Amino acid sequence: MRDLFDLLTFRIAWCREQTAQASTEFESDGWRAEEHGLRDALLNRDDTTHYRLSSPEIFERYVRGFQDGTILLRAARAERLVHLTTTQEEQCMPSPSIRP
Repeated sequence: MRDLFDLLTFRIAWCREQTAQASTEFESDGWRAEEHGLRDALLNRDDTTHYRLSSPEIFERYVRGFQDGTILLRAARAERLVHLTTTQEEQCMPSPSIRP
């Protein structure tokens, strides 16, 4: 789970770096929108209606970030559930008896 969360925070940082390196304001706006989508997924909020008023390209970047972030968080939760289930099953199993 930690790896997937780290991947999400890495993507947010990467978007910030890309924003700083963007050669046009439009490109910079796209990276900011994608970062905002990732952060919104992380914080469990949705600003889609706000971005609908933007250009289609900026809206698409926000949605991409939001969807990617949501998928990463769902995968992290699923991974955690699998880990918890596996751990609980192992604890419930009787110890194998050792025979000489």
